Amino acid sequence: MPLLLYADDLILMSTAAGLQKQSDALASLCDKRQLAVNLSKTKTRIIEARHSCVAHLVLNRAVVERVESYKYLGFTFHATRDMSFGTGILVAAARRAMFAMQRRYRCAFLGIRDPALQCKLFDTLMLPILSYAVEIWGVKRSYGEPADLLEVLHESFLKHLLGIRKSTANEIVLAELRHFALQTHFLQQNLRYHHMTMGLDSMRLVTVAMMEGFKFQTNGTV
Repeated sequence: MPLLLYADDLILMSTAAGLQKQSDALASLCDKRQLAVNLSKTKTRIIEARHSCVAHLVLNRAVVERVESYKYLGFTFHATRDMSFGTGILVAAARRAMFAMQRRYRCAFLGIRDPALQCKLFDTLMLPILSYAVEIWGVKRSYGEPADLLEVLHESFLKHLLGIRKSTANEIVLAELRHFALQTHFLQQNLRYHHMTMGLDSMRLVTVAMMEGFKFQTNGTV
């Protein structure tokens, strides 16, 4: 899969040597079509276990800046860290939204203190943030995975509503508020995406990519 296109965004993917060839091809195409690449928004990110020194990528005789992380379509990917880096950013955004909901204007201003109603506000205002791009980083399979960061925020929110200790069992809190763990929502979202994708033409890129992912998982390579 050499490139990804979405609206006016373009991602080139290859090995170090192949990426320079793609960059040269892009520069040639832009020159023929009289197009300009915004170098201030153009970055290069190398996926590796730890930072290494490699040759700079050059586009139109200009060196492209190398970055450790890059946000693509709302989700931040890191060069040397796993998906928990991106989900950590989602948690920070959701925490800001939660603070605004509870204190700055919504609940405090309107006098909303009912825990059940605040749970509905959580599902409306914060769950879309926490579940963003869950189809990419997936659901929890073992402790310590990206979803744990989000579950901790959710659990602390619920315990704060009830005014109970942080050491209270999460199962009791969820049962008291009739609220599901975030993993349930994440799994539902992934299943909907899977069902939708499998209903598409088998030659569609998104379907091919999903089937390749299944093969990697079966072979134990992911």
